[in-house]
Amino acid sequence: MNTPLEKRQTLMVRRVEWAFLGLFFLVAVGAYATMQRVTVDGRSMEPTLHSGDALIAWKLMPGDKLHVDDVIVFRDQNGAELIKRIVFLQNPQGTLAPPTLVQIPGSVRPWKSLFLEYNQDVAKGRRPKPGPDDTIYVMGDNTDNSEDSRVFGPISLKQVVGRVYVKDLPLQ
Repeated sequence: MNTPLEKRQTLMVRRVEWAFLGLFFLVAVGAYATMQRVTVDGRSMEPTLHSGDALIAWKLMPGDKLHVDDVIVFRDQNGAELIKRIVFLQNPQGTLAPPTLVQIPGSVRPWKSLFLEYNQDVAKGRRPKPGPDDTIYVMGDNTDNSEDSRVFGPISLKQVVGRVYVKDLPLQ
């Protein structure tokens, strides 16, 4: 027969079990709500990422925490999700000048030569001039096989789905 002390201990153990179960549930729901699994599709991020690689993107990355060299997932104008590296963050006033050189895995390339055609198209009115919200310039690591800001221009923070977290994303 259970004594009153044993009944209290059993009740306390069950309460602790339920508390841990509730905490586990909250953590699982929180992780599901803030993380997104994404899969690389294409060769634009080689040699860093390869088609079929599975990644995790943190969806609640505050915009002020994004930095040059971060790999992000964003939605293009058609709603497709793309994975690219940030090469330049311009302030909304447009007063920050782009870098002289862009570092990508395996090389360093001049900004002017990478964005020459895009800048000429904007100057001639063939492509729209970026708005004040369009402040994030992205590129694929495989610059010869990437459709990125050199084609569609800079993106806005509103288009960013999340920052990609993968093990060892070196720039060398």
